[in-house]
Amino acid sequence: MRRILILLLLFPVSVMAQKVKTDMFTIELPDHLQIQTNKVNRVLAFGKSNSPFINIEFGQGVKEQYSQIVDRVNETIKPMGSQLSAVKCGENCEAMYAEAQTEIENTVAYSYFYLVKSKHHSFIISVASKEPILDGELQAKIIGNKILQSGI
Repeated sequence: MRRILILLLLFPVSVMAQKVKTDMFTIELPDHLQIQTNKVNRVLAFGKSNSPFINIEFGQGVKEQYSQIVDRVNETIKPMGSQLSAVKCGENCEAMYAEAQTEIENTVAYSYFYLVKSKHHSFIISVASKEPILDGELQAKIIGNKILQSGI
């Protein structure tokens, strides 16, 4: 038993990550997710049984249509009792965030939305899950901050 504890102290357990590289940014997402990307304007990531399901859309189209996208997301989540709210994301950066919850066929679905428009990056992150997202690496804002900090 002591040897196991010593090994755990010497080699801490950590979540393995995989690099996701697009034309606009490079981020790391947890290794257990399956990733699909066209590298130009979309990244899809999903876990077992498609939960969580993460959709990241980015690029010039998002920047040009940001206001319309905000309106469409608000229309979608209004029946769920939610609305996008402004959040801080840095200098010359505009961001909106919302969490929503709805029941579909006796199953609760959790949705998270993070929309950003800045000089260097514009993107929409939507996360859907059968359970609340408590893992920081899967939270829409955390993923968004990784994109904003990406050097590309």
